[in-house]
Amino acid sequence: QDVLDLIDKKKTGILSILNEQCRLLKCSDRTFVTSVYERCESHAPFVADAEQREKGTFTIQHYAGTVVYDSHLFLEKNRDRLAEDV
Repeated sequence: QDVLDLIDKKKTGILSILNEQCRLLKCSDRTFVTSVYERCESHAPFVADAEQREKGTFTIQHYAGTVVYDSHLFLEKNRDRLAEDV
């Protein structure tokens, strides 16, 4: 349950933070990952050491193993492109 809350919990989960950042006019991969660091560091499965913070990465310790995530292009990949295609 800890991993699910870390990823999907309203207001404090990574996906919620990502959606929130995408709605802001001035956001970047750095503002997204900084917000993730601030809001998620108390979750046991979340890890972001000094080197990861410098690189914009973080680790989630999933039940099946440890996965390192790179925040580069998270916002771009999450934005809704439907309006541009219409």
